[in-house]
Amino acid sequence: MIEISGYTERDFVFPADPTTTLAYYDDLDRIVKCLSHINLVDRQENEARIFYNTKELGAYQVYIYCDLETRVDHDTNILHVQPAHTRKPIKEKNSWNSTTCHGVFRSESHFKPYGDHTRVAYQVKLFATLPPPKGLMLVPGPIINRIAENIMNSRMDEIIDGFVEKSIAYFPAWRAQQEKA
Repeated sequence: MIEISGYTERDFVFPADPTTTLAYYDDLDRIVKCLSHINLVDRQENEARIFYNTKELGAYQVYIYCDLETRVDHDTNILHVQPAHTRKPIKEKNSWNSTTCHGVFRSESHFKPYGDHTRVAYQVKLFATLPPPKGLMLVPGPIINRIAENIMNSRMDEIIDGFVEKSIAYFPAWRAQQEKA
């Protein structure tokens, strides 16, 4: 089995006050649209099933499904995206050049005043145990795990950097829409 765990964090300044910033980020659809390599499968109220999808080493397709729910702590201005446990997990499977499993995705965003803006401290975690693609069956497990860990850490940085960039870029249109309503 391939054990992966990715973690990364970023602090960034968002161009709105904490209340507006929290309202903007408290939308699972918007959050997922801003996450590279992550797609929404379906959504029900504050729960969703997403999947991480990427091609690694130019040949191996990786699919990790996660069930999520959001929870906002308005007293501390923290947005939690955590595992939901209301659905049956995806069964793991593998083929010559792909692997699929169910994983665990978590994120936490802290919103603090920063003048007339908000300082956001954002953390993302992804954990999974994948069956190795059959094309890698002869490669020793420790080597696969080391390669997978390096790839996952690089992908997590890519995901969070894209999230920060996209979420800030999408904000003016959201704000304009809110002002019209």
